[in-house]
Amino acid sequence: MPTTCCEGTGTPSQLYLQLRNEVSNVAIVPIQRRIFSEAKGYTKLKEIVAEQFAPVIHLITQKYYCLSAAAAVLKYVELSQLVIFSPRAMKVEFQGSEKTCMIGNCY
Repeated sequence: MPTTCCEGTGTPSQLYLQLRNEVSNVAIVPIQRRIFSEAKGYTKLKEIVAEQFAPVIHLITQKYYCLSAAAAVLKYVELSQLVIFSPRAMKVEFQGSEKTCMIGNCY
């Protein structure tokens, strides 16, 4: 979660407080807001997605929050676990949430 939404940087966001209450057994890790980048997420996914799973890139191209979150998660895993992702070696799936509707897509 972006550091600006967490405790220690002023008033925590409602989302942070709700997550902390609902999943109290999970650590919420603050990540600098600049890491959440649509462009970086798109670029990184294009680099690491295996050829047979490349169509997922077209599914998420217009999904700002998905790409931003992907950039943050991948950077966090790289830094915290000292992982280097091999080019064209990862399976990536996109799944919408059940019982939700997004403009243009219903699940």
